[in-house]
Amino acid sequence: MKNVKNITLIVVLFFLWTYSLMAQIELSDDFSPKETELYYIRLLTGEEYTGIIRDILEDDKQGTVLKVKLTIGTAEIPCNVIAELRPHKELYRHNHRLYLLPTADPIGDNYFIGNFELLLLYAGVGYDRFSLTAGRTIIPGISSAEQGSLVNVKATVYSEENITMPGGFTLALGSNIAWLNSANRLLHFYGTGTFTLTRTRLTMSMFYKQGRDDSFVISGGRFGNFGVTYPNGALGLALGFDTKFTAMNDVHVICELWNSDIAKPMNSGALLGLRIANTHVAADFGLSVWTAPAIAPFVSFVWTPQF
Repeated sequence: MKNVKNITLIVVLFFLWTYSLMAQIELSDDFSPKETELYYIRLLTGEEYTGIIRDILEDDKQGTVLKVKLTIGTAEIPCNVIAELRPHKELYRHNHRLYLLPTADPIGDNYFIGNFELLLLYAGVGYDRFSLTAGRTIIPGISSAEQGSLVNVKATVYSEENITMPGGFTLALGSNIAWLNSANRLLHFYGTGTFTLTRTRLTMSMFYKQGRDDSFVISGGRFGNFGVTYPNGALGLALGFDTKFTAMNDVHVICELWNSDIAKPMNSGALLGLRIANTHVAADFGLSVWTAPAIAPFVSFVWTPQF
């Protein structure tokens, strides 16, 4: 029954995503584009344009029409053929996270739902500089008390744009609480800084662990029990980058380096993979290597609806 529910949820999300790609936009009455701001325009046919909106016209046959200055000239695009319209700087709506690592950039006025490793459903929402993410595992054959949960709260406390080149710097403070089974609670406090360059985002994070025990046992139901040692007061470090290919805006390389306790260099791991993303959907694929030793694939799917 649980598997049927999971499959049903995935099917529903697929149809919602498809609808969001095909639905035409409706301009609000107070829409007033800036004279120098680049906008991203995607048509119902899939064609994409980037340009400056020079004027908004009304036509008896076509309705509202945007007069857009493109690199190849000026075009008049009826709104009834536009599926998506947004400032170009908001084109990449997945910049608030890498894979495991949250960046210092906020979710903003967006929200998303996702699936991590096909076993964790999670969702996030933003308001201005504040971001909230929560998730829970859906591992078959494990009772509710043995499932894991996570809640992460982040506040972007500082941001600055570069003057001489695209990009900037953001700084965030946050905390997350995780339950590895209902009996094992882990609390982290962290600070994160993200440097944004033309094609690349570099992120560095330091985190401090608190909890009830240094060692605990995770119950995996029919999969057995697993012992974990993670000292209270451990100070960890994470580094990550997200860079897109020059000729392919929809393909990114993502990488993370982790150390859960800087006093123990062997408590480390690395993740390297690809992200295929547009304004709505991101799919991450790659491999993670840990000093246990262990090698495991990672995968994640995220849907950020139109707003």
